[in-house]
Amino acid sequence: MKGIACAFEGRLGRDAEIKTARATGRRYVALSVIEPEDEQWINVVAWSESVAAIAAHLTQGVQLYIEGRLRLRHWESAEGPRSGLSVSAALIQPIGLIGARRPKPPRAAKTAKSKVDSQAPLDPAFNDRIDDLF
Repeated sequence: MKGIACAFEGRLGRDAEIKTARATGRRYVALSVIEPEDEQWINVVAWSESVAAIAAHLTQGVQLYIEGRLRLRHWESAEGPRSGLSVSAALIQPIGLIGARRPKPPRAAKTAKSKVDSQAPLDPAFNDRIDDLF
């Protein structure tokens, strides 16, 4: 892989997008990340399936650590030929989500009434024996 090795942290500017390369038909994940120190937007692409599997589920605002190769890209736009920098990611790691557990939904409170209602009716003789014990 050509390019300059780089590593940086940033925040995802919008939800990850799954795209298909026109020339090869190969699928990839595209991210738009803002680097907070310089407030520079960086286009990040994930080509490998393992990196793309993580990247595809990322949503706007997630803080990320990214390692990859910085490259100069060229493309055609409506205004003519353009060029810009992008990073081909070898590693994408969400920061702040490592080891985090999803909160469990609150359980519905069980009442004594619901327990009684779910049981079969008691034998009246059983109640008499219980009363004798107390």
